[in-house]
Amino acid sequence: MTKTEMRVPFEITLPEDTPEYMAPAYFGCLRWALGKEEILNQFEKDTGKFILIARSGLDKLIDESTGFDPSADFLRAFVPWFNEWIWGPMDGPGEK
Repeated sequence: MTKTEMRVPFEITLPEDTPEYMAPAYFGCLRWALGKEEILNQFEKDTGKFILIARSGLDKLIDESTGFDPSADFLRAFVPWFNEWIWGPMDGPGEK
């Protein structure tokens, strides 16, 4: 896998079959998908997971003191789903 520089709480790597020269397209697509409500709704429907956002300063302090990072937790679930359902394999969809 190729290392990336996307700023998130953990390192995201390109899918194994994605060439390094496709990294800008991959991360652009990932950022686009994270901004599309219909994609996030489908992700939640498929996985039962959703974005957790601290609602107040106290929530943020609790998250920081316990080491919980809601964005990292969400992305760890979202990226594999995105790779399968949005990005897909480099040779195109398989035959059914």
